[in-house]
Amino acid sequence: MAGACTIVGPDYRRPAESIPVAFKEQGPWREARPADDSTRGDWWRMFGDATLDDLEQRGLASNPGLLAMAARVD
Repeated sequence: MAGACTIVGPDYRRPAESIPVAFKEQGPWREARPADDSTRGDWWRMFGDATLDDLEQRGLASNPGLLAMAARVD
């Protein structure tokens, strides 16, 4: 069973690693500023989609359990 550990052969050499000092991509990156403690309200409205607005409103109206859960979280 110990012989199974030499599947790659006795002359295996680990490949050299080339680790860059920094990322090469230069983009319009900026430091993240999380706002987890802010109130988000109706998050789906930021998309400006009337169909999504309608679906969310219908879903909330027809799911009283979801409303109760949201009230408990708040």
